[in-house]
Amino acid sequence: MTSFIEKIKNNKIKFIFYFTAVLFLIFFFASIMLSHGNLMKNYLFANQENTFMDFFNSMYDVIGLRPYEKGVIYPPLCYLIYYALILFSTPEQLAVENGEMLKTFQGPMVSFMLYSIIIVLSFVFLTLKMKKGSNKEKYLFITLMMFSIPFLFAFERGNIILVSFILLLVFMCFKDSENKVLREIALIGLAASAAIKIYPAIFGLILVKEKRWLDIFRVITYGLILFVLPFLFFGGLETFKLFFYNILHTSNEFSTTVVANKMNFVAYIDFLVRGFHLGDTDLGFIGRICVIILVVASIINLLRTDNNFIRILLLTLLMIGIPGISFTYAVVFLSIPLIYFLDSKEKRKIDYLYLVLFILIMFPCPFAILERGDIAHFYYTFSTSSTIMATAIVAMTLLANIDVFASKGKKKLQK
Repeated sequence: MTSFIEKIKNNKIKFIFYFTAVLFLIFFFASIMLSHGNLMKNYLFANQENTFMDFFNSMYDVIGLRPYEKGVIYPPLCYLIYYALILFSTPEQLAVENGEMLKTFQGPMVSFMLYSIIIVLSFVFLTLKMKKGSNKEKYLFITLMMFSIPFLFAFERGNIILVSFILLLVFMCFKDSENKVLREIALIGLAASAAIKIYPAIFGLILVKEKRWLDIFRVITYGLILFVLPFLFFGGLETFKLFFYNILHTSNEFSTTVVANKMNFVAYIDFLVRGFHLGDTDLGFIGRICVIILVVASIINLLRTDNNFIRILLLTLLMIGIPGISFTYAVVFLSIPLIYFLDSKEKRKIDYLYLVLFILIMFPCPFAILERGDIAHFYYTFSTSSTIMATAIVAMTLLANIDVFASKGKKKLQK
């Protein structure tokens, strides 16, 4: 143990990261205990009476195999998974009126337990494969991630984003494997991750950058199969049309009415406009133009840069920042570039800025406990915790772009 601590101390970036993360988490859990759980709403979803909502509501929606008639917006592969869980745990004669009722029965709760255990074990296995360093450091990193705000938020909501995240980890772990079978599994992992949450498809730009055209064709093929075929279980082509109708209407309505815990760029701009009472100005429109410029610049720079960490970071930040429905749980994907960041042998002064931003995004900032408010306050506004996270995400996106521009400019000057 002493040698492990000494090794960490010799790497200032790692030492600050692990020390601060542990300190923040100790403070977080102590404050939660002292408040008898009341402060949890400062960091997690404000509605404390309907936990695991996304999981059990989705299980309920798939009963009868007509989920899209209820206005849902998940791709069909998600409901195929939920239907399998229904078959595993819910007798046909079990009559339920809503997702909350499912939580009162043994079968669905056991399904959720097994689902969560599989996700945790998969994350441990894949991170041990992907992360460099000693086993002690790997297990410390895994533990810290499991207790980070994005992961706690995702588990508390029971959101299927964790399955998409695990499948993307499969891609990142095995995409360069010498084993052909593992490489193929990696491509299927990327396709399945995108078939569940759509936006992980942006990681296909890694294959574009590496000019792996045949792999790109296979990913697209797998993606179409995994996205389109499951519609046959839920009504066929008519359901396909209904899905897109729900995306355009239900999704838009939800994204404009729910404010809390959003991490996307446009929501952050709207928050600033409202916060500074700038609604009567053109700043909202100007802000959206700035977001478009930032997104385009990020795509160009991730294709230009030779720095693997920056490329993965920009891909992840775009995946968090672009979708209209992007909440705290989407930040679980940021653990992927964090692995690359901590494992990077080359350390630069700018890395300390990345370090601070990673800590502010992933871990519960102690300042958030100072906020007081009821459920309505936390549901319809940006909380202190969400404000810190969203600000750090935008700042990190700007920093990564500046980093690429500066690096390219420096190389030109050296020539």
